[in-house]
Amino acid sequence: MVFLGISAAMNVEAQKSEPSQNARNSVARLAAVQALYQLKNNDESVPMLIEEYRQHRLGKPLDDIEMVRPDSLLFERILKGVTEHGATVQDMLAAALNKDGQQKSVPAEPLLNAILSCGALELMAHQDVDAPIIIDDYLNITHAFYDQGEHKLVNAVLDRIKAMTRS
Repeated sequence: MVFLGISAAMNVEAQKSEPSQNARNSVARLAAVQALYQLKNNDESVPMLIEEYRQHRLGKPLDDIEMVRPDSLLFERILKGVTEHGATVQDMLAAALNKDGQQKSVPAEPLLNAILSCGALELMAHQDVDAPIIIDDYLNITHAFYDQGEHKLVNAVLDRIKAMTRS
């Protein structure tokens, strides 16, 4: 599993000062997506995975480059939320994909599903955070891993979930 520098916000050296809370949140979202992907592909418990990330991954240097230390509480809240409310999250994704009576299935591809699941959970459970901030971070994560237009799907689905979960 590789931690990608989605933007300069991930690299402490590019910041020249203490990383902002927004940068720490962005990195926490990336880490949550990666951890959920790992969880779906390995037989690990959530507490063990959280501890692994805290001890060996979160904020650790990558190729001798200092990385922003993520907000570990946000990382944990997203990962636990997706696993505790997995059926609800998948139902929301299915509803968001059912546009104009055209039933589409939730993406089975683990990484894309992880991105959508984390974004949907946050839109549902973290009402104190502006939806455009959440959606933008998950779009940036999508761009880091995909280049075939998957960002359009992520944007559309998360926008529909925003409409479903927020007034």
